[in-house]
Amino acid sequence: MMRAMSSSLRPVKVQVAGQTLALRTDASTAYVRELAALVNSRLGQVRERHHEDPGKKPVSTQALALLCALQLADELLQAGAKDRALRRDVRARTERILAHVALLEDPAARPKRRGRAAATP
Repeated sequence: MMRAMSSSLRPVKVQVAGQTLALRTDASTAYVRELAALVNSRLGQVRERHHEDPGKKPVSTQALALLCALQLADELLQAGAKDRALRRDVRARTERILAHVALLEDPAARPKRRGRAAATP
């Protein structure tokens, strides 16, 4: 999303966890705001799961942000693993299809069919 060395960087301000972040990015403003909204939503979910009990020490925003980051990183790694598995499956299926197509294109490579011999007069 954000590149360090580019002349096409635009400033974008977003609110994340109550903090205003001034970013410079080549991504669209709408996209950056969508990212901020996702993080804010996730932080809200984490905050709800770790709601403060009267007798417990309050959970800091920083700790909640780290928990949120770990959850997002976990989802990213799991999605990557699923993507790799899907690509392996597609590659294997494609190789099987190509092998069948090769058999269709080269009649000499086809296995001989078993069955009744043609009757001769």
